Amino acid sequence: MNKELSRINHSALDPLTLEVTSPLLTRALFWRAHFLKESPFLHHLSFLFWLIETSRPQSYVELGVEDGVSFFATCQAAEKLNLEARCDGIGIWKDGIPQDLTKHLKENYSDFAHLAAVDPRDCVHKFPDGSIDLLHVQLAQVPEFVDHFEYDWARKLSHRAIVLFHGINNAALDRPRWLLMDRLTAAHPSLTLDVEDGLTVMLFGPEQNDRLIRLATLVPGSSGFSDLRRLFARLGASHYHEWRSRAEAAQASLERIRAEAAERQLAGLREQSQALAEKLESRELAHDARSEQVAALQARISELQDALARCLTEMADLQRRHAELEHALAAGTAEGLRRSLDTAETDFEVIRAEREALKQAQEQAEQTIAALNTRTAAQDAEIAQLRNEIEKRDRDLAEKTKSHAAALQALQQEHDAALAREAELSAKLEAMQAEHIAALAARDTSLGDKQRKLESLERDVSELNAKLADRFNELAVLTRMLEERDPKAAASPRPKEKTGQPSAKTAATKTTGAGTKKPVSIAGGTEKPVRNLLDVLNRARTAFHTGDYATAANLFDSLGPDHVMGLRSAAEAYDRLGSANEAISRLKRAAELDPANAAITRRIHEISRPNWLRRLGNKTGALKERPFPIKVPG
Repeated sequence: MNKELSRINHSALDPLTLEVTSPLLTRALFWRAHFLKESPFLHHLSFLFWLIETSRPQSYVELGVEDGVSFFATCQAAEKLNLEARCDGIGIWKDGIPQDLTKHLKENYSDFAHLAAVDPRDCVHKFPDGSIDLLHVQLAQVPEFVDHFEYDWARKLSHRAIVLFHGINNAALDRPRWLLMDRLTAAHPSLTLDVEDGLTVMLFGPEQNDRLIRLATLVPGSSGFSDLRRLFARLGASHYHEWRSRAEAAQASLERIRAEAAERQLAGLREQSQALAEKLESRELAHDARSEQVAALQARISELQDALARCLTEMADLQRRHAELEHALAAGTAEGLRRSLDTAETDFEVIRAEREALKQAQEQAEQTIAALNTRTAAQDAEIAQLRNEIEKRDRDLAEKTKSHAAALQALQQEHDAALAREAELSAKLEAMQAEHIAALAARDTSLGDKQRKLESLERDVSELNAKLADRFNELAVLTRMLEERDPKAAASPRPKEKTGQPSAKTAATKTTGAGTKKPVSIAGGTEKPVRNLLDVLNRARTAFHTGDYATAANLFDSLGPDHVMGLRSAAEAYDRLGSANEAISRLKRAAELDPANAAITRRIHEISRPNWLRRLGNKTGALKERPFPIKVPG
């Protein structure tokens, strides 16, 4: 960008190109649009800002509003320039005006801007005739506008109206519409920027800013043509890069929010996994406690079984003793046997009671063992289920952690790249602004130097005019002295002028006796050349100011091909007669005699312009009636 700006150097351009490019280096070219979104018009925002600053429209209408980028850029420029402008946008949205456009309009420009979702053909009557200064047409949205332009919208345009046709490169226009577009652009000064979808600017009204007229007259191959289009293209591309940087930053921010949400979800999963692990650990501790309780019960059962075995052994011993006692009873005395029997029965009852107690204890122990086994089996199943769930969650957690880490790394890389691009664009923008400030300073310095030179030249011209007046006064004094010395020559009558106007292409002549034409002599001799010179100048001056330009041209030509002021005056007379070629030929001869006089070169360029452009310049005040170039003493 800096290289492109540096190429447009005022010192390297010719005067005509300098007049066109100098006004372009304004701060409007570097304004940053507030409302940015994906749009093919992003590349033309800088030119739109410059156009609005240059033309300062009071009424703006956009047909076929879609994304709102160009509409809100116009509203921003109007507000920044404090224009008393009305901005109307007409779109053909099927679902109504988008919410983001409505919100931005309400928050920023609701006092002077308006959006409507209607057919452009249904609202043309809402605009008074001659009220629209800037009409912007999105051809991709309303291609049928071309059919209705001349009959509906042309009368709505003001005397300084400008029409923008966006999408000229991709518009779906049939052959009749293309022919109509070609006819419109051929009938009015126009400029086409071929960047992206293309933008054509048509100066429709007769009263246009002189900058726009000079810009529209640039043709391919002329000096400054490619530089201007490259300047607009590069500055417009900065808006596209800024939107892209914003979009990437917003996407990175969204991805960052998603990553933070994923990290919070991951932390929740980790907490759940930790809670399940603690629950599993508590269940395992309970299982170990129940296992120890079961082992103690089983030991107790083993002890009871040993006691039962001892009881059974003792019972067998008692039964054996009972049998022995019965046998002894049969053989011995009854009393001794009775005592032995009672003792044996008492011991037997004790042993039986102990046996019953042991049986009950064993049954209770078996029931407890069965219940513990059932609870243990249920806990084992629950522990197995918890382990499976924990393993599954661990696997999901590992996969999510891996995917989130990869996504986070990719987002970090994209974020770093976006930051790098943003820093690069910021650096480029700062460099462009610095280059622009330097260019403005150089331009101001150059303009100051040229102003000083102009003032010096004006002083020189004033001095030369004063000297010329002095010379004419001296000539007048000499003439009077000669007339006083020769009263007879002074009393002789001057030749009468012819009533008819001679041809503009013949020199002032007088006829000899033989019928041949001889130029009026203005050199040689003493008093006669002086009288002839004064006579020619006075007659030429009188003829010029009375509108007899043909006689004036002939008389000025008679001063000779080396008289600079005579050549310039003859050129002015021929220009009034409409003979541009004759005027240019004499100005070129004057430029050869006085090459340092820039006014002669500028006058050649003015006369060389097309007639319609000169007429337009006369309306806008660009071309004014020039004073009589030769001062003749009265």
